[in-house]
Amino acid sequence: MNRLGEFIKRNAVFLILLAILLIPIFFFSVEYMKRATSQHNSIDHNETITSSNQEENATAEITWLSGDYRRNDQIFLVWSLNIPIDDVESLYLYYDGQQLGGDMKHLTSYILDEKLYQFPTGTNTFELVATLETGEQIKKSVDVEISPVVNIDMSNEIKDNVLYVHLSYMYDPNNPVKIPHILIPNGPNVNWRVSYDNTQRNSGSTLETAVTTYRISLDNAPADTFDLTLRWYFEGLNISEDFSITITR
Repeated sequence: MNRLGEFIKRNAVFLILLAILLIPIFFFSVEYMKRATSQHNSIDHNETITSSNQEENATAEITWLSGDYRRNDQIFLVWSLNIPIDDVESLYLYYDGQQLGGDMKHLTSYILDEKLYQFPTGTNTFELVATLETGEQIKKSVDVEISPVVNIDMSNEIKDNVLYVHLSYMYDPNNPVKIPHILIPNGPNVNWRVSYDNTQRNSGSTLETAVTTYRISLDNAPADTFDLTLRWYFEGLNISEDFSITITR
């Protein structure tokens, strides 16, 4: 203790000067930290306000809507919205002013069966309409190209050693199609005799249904069971369908 007292007495002037230097530094450091903290809080607050304003100013929209016609005669529609689902009162799909299906606010895609709806061939426009809780409506449409020949199917029967094959299909009467042709790409390697029989047509509300029949002689065919592949094609349309059947004699 005596040594400490002697040290202070000997270095009193030095200690006073040191204290004079450290005190301003201490207060300056405290003030700097206060200002830095204040500026940081101000930046965070401004960023929060900016982010909030951006969200408020974001335009509610159906960001995209796409459609595709598939070979199985189905129209596949898919969409995306940049709106929280809680802000959407309803979402409906329309074609030519007519509503298709029910409320789709909880869906992001929908499939339409051409056999059921019978949309005309060519370009078809579908519209998606979202009604917000505020009453505002936002809309988006998409064009889907439907094949000129749809609902292609085949049946067959054997009478008097002749295979009758019937191809049923639908088309727009405003864009009539030629009678389809038939080939036999796979089957027993024999001389097949194929001949056109007839085409029957039946007009519908939108599309016309046709059934084309060909005759295939079985005179040269094997006497037992065999598989046969028939390929139907529509000239000039790049449309063809293969059907495999088993013949039992």
